Amino acid sequence: MKKYNFMFSAMFAVIVASTNPSIAKQKSKVMPLEQVKGILKQIKSSGWIAFNNIKGKQQIYFSHLQSWHCSIKEIRYSYNSKDLDRIFPLTKCIPQLPITVPGDPKWIVKIEKLGAAKTVAVQVLFNDDTLSDIAVYEPCEGAGEQVCTYLLE
Repeated sequence: MKKYNFMFSAMFAVIVASTNPSIAKQKSKVMPLEQVKGILKQIKSSGWIAFNNIKGKQQIYFSHLQSWHCSIKEIRYSYNSKDLDRIFPLTKCIPQLPITVPGDPKWIVKIEKLGAAKTVAVQVLFNDDTLSDIAVYEPCEGAGEQVCTYLLE
């Protein structure tokens, strides 16, 4: 039930911000970029992304990175290689709600074949055009429907 409450709360926050003209007058709450970079560096080992298997499909969650979308220009990623040939779509930044994750699953990539992504490489392009290191993750063994990830490099 909490998962739905979180998603509803995030969606509600985005709706309020987009329909309430007074929120545009409020001061931006976007963290300084160097702080965001530091946070992402700290959480890299616990996972910028996460995997799970549900109803015979593999899912990759980008919610951790999507949370910092106001400081990120682009999320590059690839399956089973370091080609970084895909771009993950980011939510539009609302400076008064900078870490809001969208209510509908715009933070999930669904893969039709279970286990198709053995690894996922991820790199962040920040708003100042600097790049993070490439992080490579794999699903946790035996996690099943649990959301989990393991940092390989």
